[in-house]
Amino acid sequence: MKKQDKKNITSSDIEQLLRNRFCPPEWAFIPQVRNGTGYAQEVRTADAIAMELWPSRGLSLHGFEIKSYRGDWLTELKNPAKAEELAKFCDFWWLVAPKDIIKPEEIPATWGLMIPFGSTIKIIKEAKQLKPKKIDKLFLAAILRKAQQSITPEAKIKTAFEDGKKKGKEEVRLEFEYAQRDYIALKEAVLIFEKKSGVNIDKWNYESIGEAVRIVLKGEHLRIKDSLQNLLKQSKEITKRIEEELKTK
Repeated sequence: MKKQDKKNITSSDIEQLLRNRFCPPEWAFIPQVRNGTGYAQEVRTADAIAMELWPSRGLSLHGFEIKSYRGDWLTELKNPAKAEELAKFCDFWWLVAPKDIIKPEEIPATWGLMIPFGSTIKIIKEAKQLKPKKIDKLFLAAILRKAQQSITPEAKIKTAFEDGKKKGKEEVRLEFEYAQRDYIALKEAVLIFEKKSGVNIDKWNYESIGEAVRIVLKGEHLRIKDSLQNLLKQSKEITKRIEEELKTK
């Protein structure tokens, strides 16, 4: 992945960078995890969670709040309890956002901060270890549901569709660039032709121009010239005879 610009990096870009960092076999990474299944409670969603799978490294659970623009973060600040519904189950809670979207003094004391940095994620502020609550069955069900969705054919189809859509957009962009270059080259060629020929194509009948070009390319104008010269010669001879006849009378 190319180095991302803070002005155009998206939440999807950030999620992919997190996937790259928190990847198998050491990690299990699951995006868009709710605080429970059903709608009996207020629904809250973590943008992603990652579980450390190696016991020697603590089996810690990390939660991520992704922000791709300033307004989204300001909305989050107005409702601090929103993240708590999921952060309470995590050992660490992270905020992930492009550089300069988050002011240092705005970050909750226990939260860590990561920023996209080229093709990876850079830690700016370490997250403090929390004292998580025991995962209840509602949250466990939400995790398992999301994990199940990620390995079903439906998820694969959706992923393939998104990949195809991105590829299609890229192909359209390239085709447009090629067409634009061809148009510019053609326009320059027309300008050169008009300058050299003194013909303004916009004001001429295109069929007449085409016929004239055909005649020149096939050399027919040379045969026409020869014919005209012969006619001129013949007319001169006829004129001369007429003048001589007039003199004798």
